[in-house]
Amino acid sequence: MTLYRKLFDPRFINAEDLDGREVTLTIAAIDRCIDIHNQRTQQEEEKPILVFEEKHRDGKLKGEPIKMVLNITNAKKIAELYGKHYEGWVGKKIRIYPVAIKAFKTTLDAIRIKKVPASASVPTTDPTFQPIQHDNEPEFDNQPGEEAKP
Repeated sequence: MTLYRKLFDPRFINAEDLDGREVTLTIAAIDRCIDIHNQRTQQEEEKPILVFEEKHRDGKLKGEPIKMVLNITNAKKIAELYGKHYEGWVGKKIRIYPVAIKAFKTTLDAIRIKKVPASASVPTTDPTFQPIQHDNEPEFDNQPGEEAKP
């Protein structure tokens, strides 16, 4: 049997990858848009992509930067933290965490963003964080609360 996780594009981090934990990442770039397949509408859509300095440690994407599809909710939060001009977001740290949200008449897992504590060395509630491995899917290059590793 195939895990449902295989339905989603492995190039992009999702809430399940966080396994209930918070992770601090550093924005390296914002790709204007790429075509993403929307499972709900079955259409290709253009979405902005956050590219992080941190790299995948294992799997097919080893050495590649971690990427995340940027939705409007998370874009507004980053703008609140670092200003409305996205060029100014490069080099800034964000903390991502999973939440359950109600959308499209169902409950979904999503990633949300919050400010990194004043000291990036402040551990999260679980300093033993090890990302989930899904049949050779990648781990992250840093642990929650750690400084970004180039």
